[in-house]
Amino acid sequence: MITTNSIVIENLHPQVINNLVDLIANINSKIDLLLNKDISNPVKFITKKDVAIIFGVSTRTVANWTELGLIQSYYMGGLIVYKEHEINAAPIPVFKNKN
Repeated sequence: MITTNSIVIENLHPQVINNLVDLIANINSKIDLLLNKDISNPVKFITKKDVAIIFGVSTRTVANWTELGLIQSYYMGGLIVYKEHEINAAPIPVFKNKN
């Protein structure tokens, strides 16, 4: 009989016990990863309107850039959003004057 944290395991094949120990170790390591995840720099999402203000363009232009793949958008809760750090790192488009 093995007693661990008030759990009694009786009459189990040693391989079953080893599998359970491995499974528990795996779960513990995943919990550790989750608990130690760096949350000091959470991802901030912004709207299409925010992106338009950053670049000084219309929201339709932002939508066009998204459709062309020039900037990456994400769906969150049924909304189209953008990662602020990706937008801030995006090159600012330069347009030639038609004159």
